[in-house]
Amino acid sequence: MEIKDIFVRPIDRSLEGVIKADALDDATVKQELDEYVVTDELKKHFAKFFHAYADSIGKDTEKMGVWISGFFGSGKSHFLKILSYLLENREIDGRHAVDFFDADRKISDPMVIANIHRSESIPTDVILFNIDAKSSKQQGEDSLLDVFIRVFNEMRGYCGALPYVAELERKLDEKLAPIRADITILKEQVLSLTDRMGRVEADIEDIRKQQERTSKIIENQLIPNIQLLAENYVPAARRYQESEQKQTAMENDIKLLKIVVADHSAKLCELAK
Repeated sequence: MEIKDIFVRPIDRSLEGVIKADALDDATVKQELDEYVVTDELKKHFAKFFHAYADSIGKDTEKMGVWISGFFGSGKSHFLKILSYLLENREIDGRHAVDFFDADRKISDPMVIANIHRSESIPTDVILFNIDAKSSKQQGEDSLLDVFIRVFNEMRGYCGALPYVAELERKLDEKLAPIRADITILKEQVLSLTDRMGRVEADIEDIRKQQERTSKIIENQLIPNIQLLAENYVPAARRYQESEQKQTAMENDIKLLKIVVADHSAKLCELAK
């Protein structure tokens, strides 16, 4: 047995040495959540942060910011990025961010876990960026507010480099909002109509199949029976009709004969007198 065999995970696996704010692909996020080690000191920071965050839900507060400080390489960026996953309620491979801490027992305090769940239940948009990377190199220095406005506009899909263009895009969006709403309603109506047409086509197909079955029944059963009736019953009926006519004629002759006999008998009786 080698030393590496006593570890649960392969010690030669690839790990990122530096946490990057813009590295947000699923594989990176999953590795960062899975590999994150919650020390006793971090447990205190998680408890303090989510207690304050959950306590502010549903009420007004002026405590709008959190300052994270520490020495270089102490894990500030990593901690901040993990917080962003938890607040955003990021989902990876069917697991939410909090599951990596709750199910994996990285945080065992039920109160902290409850506060995390309460915090993630609030819809949250996360903007994660590196200020140095977003600052303009041509101007030399940008105010912190300018960087925030640039990143905020980019997050909303507007122009980040030119604030006045972003404002123009925002106003254009406001004017187009009713049109987009009408288009959405129209799309829903078209989908509903398409669904109805689909049901009508299905009904037509059922009717066509029923017609085919009916045609086969007529062809295979009804027509042969009619032919059999025509071949057997009709001649028999005609023969019966002819025999009935002959019998009626015979009965009429017999009646006539009876009348004649009766008449001749009466005449013979008179002659005999």
